[in-house]
Amino acid sequence: MDDQGQRKALLQSVEKNESLLSLVGTDSYPTAVPEVDVESLDITNEEIDFDELDDLIEKFQQDERVKEALLKGVDMRDYGKQIDGQLKDEQAAAVQDYILVTEDLLRLHSEITGCDEILSRMEKLLSGFQADLGNISTEIKALQDQSSSLSVQLNNRKEVCEKLSAYIDSVAVSSQLIRCICDAEVNEAYIAYIIALNRKMMFVRHHKKTNPNTASIRDVEPQLRKLRDKAVLKIRKFLLLKISSLQRPQTNTSILQQNVLLKYKLLHSFLRKHNKDIANEVRRRYIDTITDIYLSNSEDYIDALMRLHKPIGYSSDLLGAPEDTGKGWFSFRFDAERTCIFTLNKRNLVIQDILSPPLIAHEEQSRNRTYPYECLFRSMNCFLIDVVTAEYHFCNEFFGKDTDTFSPICKRVIEPYVTNIQRYLGNCYDCVGILLVIRLARGIQQALLSRRVTVLQNYFQTIAGFLWPRFSELFSLHIDSVVNAGPPTIGESVHTRPHFVVRRYGELIAAIRVIGVTYSDGRLEKSLGSLRAAMDGFVEKLKRHVPDPKLRVVLLINNYDLVLSLLESHGVESEERKYFHKLREKNVGIFVDLELATYLDSLVAFVKKCQEQPDVEQAHPALVGKLVKGFASNWKSILEAINRDVMTSYFSNFRNGADVLKKVLTKLVYYYNTFGEILKKGFKQSAIMRDFVPPTTVTYEIAKYAIEF
Repeated sequence: MDDQGQRKALLQSVEKNESLLSLVGTDSYPTAVPEVDVESLDITNEEIDFDELDDLIEKFQQDERVKEALLKGVDMRDYGKQIDGQLKDEQAAAVQDYILVTEDLLRLHSEITGCDEILSRMEKLLSGFQADLGNISTEIKALQDQSSSLSVQLNNRKEVCEKLSAYIDSVAVSSQLIRCICDAEVNEAYIAYIIALNRKMMFVRHHKKTNPNTASIRDVEPQLRKLRDKAVLKIRKFLLLKISSLQRPQTNTSILQQNVLLKYKLLHSFLRKHNKDIANEVRRRYIDTITDIYLSNSEDYIDALMRLHKPIGYSSDLLGAPEDTGKGWFSFRFDAERTCIFTLNKRNLVIQDILSPPLIAHEEQSRNRTYPYECLFRSMNCFLIDVVTAEYHFCNEFFGKDTDTFSPICKRVIEPYVTNIQRYLGNCYDCVGILLVIRLARGIQQALLSRRVTVLQNYFQTIAGFLWPRFSELFSLHIDSVVNAGPPTIGESVHTRPHFVVRRYGELIAAIRVIGVTYSDGRLEKSLGSLRAAMDGFVEKLKRHVPDPKLRVVLLINNYDLVLSLLESHGVESEERKYFHKLREKNVGIFVDLELATYLDSLVAFVKKCQEQPDVEQAHPALVGKLVKGFASNWKSILEAINRDVMTSYFSNFRNGADVLKKVLTKLVYYYNTFGEILKKGFKQSAIMRDFVPPTTVTYEIAKYAIEF
């Protein structure tokens, strides 16, 4: 299209859009107002919208120029025509302006058209791009699916590769493994080859159960079997050689077990899995070898310890035996040794540290030391439990807990210990020693249980079955000796001093209670009760040999006090202590009455009679006077005589005598105070009171004796 045609088309476009140019913006009116033909308006035929009119009026009222025109009374019709003319002028000017810029508009139109074409081509190009991108997205999705499939395939192949590799490693037998199994020396490195072989054999065995027709398994199984047989023979030879080395002289068995044999426990485990016969052969060889070693060591140690044995007690050493029984040319030595048969004499120290190290026999022998059997028993059994504990744990670790390797070893090892206790008990007359052995056996048994070793329970039950019957037998001999004690034991003349049989009894009871052996069935208490009854009978025999009643009571008090003193010195609280304390107090009360009756018989009888008959004091003034004068002239000498009798003549134990004297004087003060009260009631104004010694004076004098002790 040429330039004139474009210009003509532009003018036509401008004429068609004149209505757009009817609104002209001016400085006076911010908003364009359309042209109104006032003459054509017919207000009578058209309905007027007064609401809209009100809005227009209100709008024009807000305009400053309209307000000013209204105030000045301007004719709005003329003013409207004026405005209309001005608008037409402006319209014509605008058209002229458009005509002036026609070329610019044509150039703009041409540029816009060019832009439209460019944009159209861009649209087509972008549409092509969009289509290409859609195709690419489809291809990417296909590639993703393909990649996922390849990834799954790769993982499957890796898994198959790993399983196949593991299978091949588990089945294939390399030439190096064959060479190492057949030719290598059995040592710690050999264990790794055995582990590899065992792993392959276990794999083949398991896989054969699930897939018996696998060709590779059928091919490799004969080779593995040959390697197994070769390894079994080499391991057998090696282990038997190591076991034989235990018998070499001056070999520390425990160190060889821990530092050598335990390193090769996997070899024996291999034998148990693949050849039980050879494994049992190795185990039996070990049992025989180690049993011989332990038997030899135990017998040598027991023999060495028994050379240190100091026998205590003989068949004649019974509670009721006379003091001179068994004396001969070596009576001094004999007496020195037999003193321990009833007394504890620090022998209980052995039970305070049961698990202390055993005695070293040759060192003790070089120092010329001897020990009672309980010390030797503790040492040999501590040696036994050390051996048993170490061997028990070694057998469980090396041979496995499912094989009973330790029991046959233990059964034979304890034989010399059982034999030793039987020999000792056959010639034993030491009840205290037997009880100490029983207590030691229980303590060692508890120590083993704390180590979780229960295999020696039968051993301790066995020796307990020997110990108690022998103790019961000896105890019965002691009881019978006391029951049957005759004149040789009692003596030709019986004194009030404690009898040696009673001393033996007190020492024996104190020793038994300090050792502290108890039985749930009360068997020991029954035996002690029988012995206590026998001692009561023996004391009654002693009492019958004393004609004087007061001396008989003194005899009882001294013997009962001796038993109490022995029990108290050992800190024993027992039924015997309660029993003899009761008997002592009873006889002390009897002695107090007899002692007062010896020196103050009339005064005591008078007081008792007055207590029974309150009015009797009025009937005997002469008797009362005689009592008052007699006491006044002799009371100090009476106190001296009582003190001499109690503290010097009758009671050898100072503390016992002091206690008895205190009770005698206390009873004397009681009777004299009561006598004084009787005198105050009936003879207060009588001349008899001039000779009456005030009770305070008597009490003051008695206090001097109390100060002395």
